[in-house]
Amino acid sequence: MVEASPLHVMLTVMRRKWRDGDEDGAVALAKVAAPYVHPRVPAARPSTELAQVSDDELDDFVARGRAGAADGGADLFD
Repeated sequence: MVEASPLHVMLTVMRRKWRDGDEDGAVALAKVAAPYVHPRVPAARPSTELAQVSDDELDDFVARGRAGAADGGADLFD
């Protein structure tokens, strides 16, 4: 018999339940397996106190964000 990890077993059973039309069972297993497959990314924290950042530095940051949008990137400020 091939040994399988608990995660492998959960994903196998989840896929089988989905294939067989047991959506509730598949979703329940997906919720249990998700943290192991898709770990949460910690929230970003500013590296400095924002109170210590000058208005000029903030204006520069916003300008660079908008310039990125002009190059086809996302405008983070709209």
